[in-house]
Amino acid sequence: MRGLTQAEVDGLNPGIRRLVVWLRANGFDTCDSGDGQTHDHACDRSYPYVTILVPKWELVAQADRLNRLLVEVGVPIRSISEEPLSGAIQASYDPADGSAVIDLTGVSDKDLPPVLVTFKEKINDKSS
Repeated sequence: MRGLTQAEVDGLNPGIRRLVVWLRANGFDTCDSGDGQTHDHACDRSYPYVTILVPKWELVAQADRLNRLLVEVGVPIRSISEEPLSGAIQASYDPADGSAVIDLTGVSDKDLPPVLVTFKEKINDKSS
């Protein structure tokens, strides 16, 4: 997984850029996103979303890690069955092609605190 270039960040919907950059900084391999309002791309949904690719053997652990990170920065996560468009995480595996994805829905830049910390910075803070 690599970081995003400025051109790639500029190509994201404006209401989801901070979230995608933060997820990438925390080691998540984002592959699709939308802010639910811009609709620059045909695949954009009517609600905010970020899709993350993960190795199939890490699917559950990475979904749990994403949940913890979001809760730590003050983003409430609900069960997908409660309010699927309001801060929900769903993890799925497709045995036909071996792909494993985490779908974060209902969270956009407006839901994030003004200052975000990456996991690496949190480790450094704890060791001080």
